[in-house]
Amino acid sequence: MSGQIGSIARVLAVAGALSCLPVSSAFAQNDWKFNANNTDIYFTGGNVGIGVGSPLFPFSIQANGPARAINAVNNTPTGTVYGLWAQVLSPAGRGAIGFSNATTGTGSGFYGQSNSTDGRGVTGLHNASTGGGNGVFGQSNSTSGRGVFGLATQTTGTTYGVFGQSNSSVGIGVAGQTNSATGGANTVGASGIADSENATGVYGRGNGSTTGNVNGVVGVTSTTNGFGVFSAGNTGASGTKSFVIDHPNDPENMYLLHYAIESPEPYLVYRGTAIMDGSGTAVVALPHYFDEMNKDPQYQLTPIGAPAPMLHIAAEVENNEFVIAGGVPGMKVSWTITATRNDLWVQQNPPVVERAKPDSARGKYLSPQLYGQPEEKGIFYMPTAPSVTPEVGVEAHSGTGAKSSAGTGKAAGGGAASGAR
Repeated sequence: MSGQIGSIARVLAVAGALSCLPVSSAFAQNDWKFNANNTDIYFTGGNVGIGVGSPLFPFSIQANGPARAINAVNNTPTGTVYGLWAQVLSPAGRGAIGFSNATTGTGSGFYGQSNSTDGRGVTGLHNASTGGGNGVFGQSNSTSGRGVFGLATQTTGTTYGVFGQSNSSVGIGVAGQTNSATGGANTVGASGIADSENATGVYGRGNGSTTGNVNGVVGVTSTTNGFGVFSAGNTGASGTKSFVIDHPNDPENMYLLHYAIESPEPYLVYRGTAIMDGSGTAVVALPHYFDEMNKDPQYQLTPIGAPAPMLHIAAEVENNEFVIAGGVPGMKVSWTITATRNDLWVQQNPPVVERAKPDSARGKYLSPQLYGQPEEKGIFYMPTAPSVTPEVGVEAHSGTGAKSSAGTGKAAGGGAASGAR
């Protein structure tokens, strides 16, 4: 071993356990100082390298083979123990950082794995009771990257690619936010995509009490140009469709609800009033897009102020207008037109009134409780996600890594045990 001695041999040699081994002159000239503290030894000299000729850090390890550069195992069968412990005291520090430097492949800076049925591959805990800290933070600088990616590979069972839970009365289990200020940017705070035959891109369920405000999904927009919820396609509801506002007479304590008219066909309603001219006739102009949007118009006329038994439609809609006749000069007439929607979307997606359920939905219900069936027979039934037990915060050490004076003895040299020269 002359000329080069393994790092472990060096440690033991300086400690006196292998004093019989020759030590190279280069090794002897360095400031290698291992000191004894009862049954412990500690080093106060330069940097230590394993597999590194000129270590830049207090302890540097480099491995060029397929094995592990560091293998740390804690075999204690009970309690909260750690294979590795890393800690920083700097307000901008990182307890541990991992890099995967390959520019191709699926390398991981950090990899966590748990074989327990209730385990966690990776756990992050923000233990402060205030502030905007993060238990786990993910960031991607790529134009097509993901800050955090979750994957559930099982093809059966109720699995979750990403699961979020909040125990606060005003908390959010999972939140998505986009901060792009670019004009015209098509950004998305949270996106859900489902590719299976009977898929749901985003699923929301409100499990609160029957007396509170419980919503499966809530969408809010701060602009009059946007929509709180927008559907690029048909919209369905098993219940009624309504608007809900603060009641004008008691806005602090009451809601006011009005319900949408429903029909087996998609139809549009246009209404207004017209004043008869000197001949008892009125030409009514409709919106300039009426002919492109509608077919099969139907008319209703109501004279105001006096009967008008001869009131009638003299000319049906053509070029976005129609003619009323048979009235009295100066008479006010209320009119309503209902017509079937006939734009390109409806033409290419004709409305269906009765439709057979797909095989996957046979024997299931949109509202199973109405038929005396359990909720598990609901088409959109999803078991409530199990509540996760919060992690218990870990008490940080003093930062020196040294035993207290109440232990086996104060480190020789006082504060020298921190690793400083």
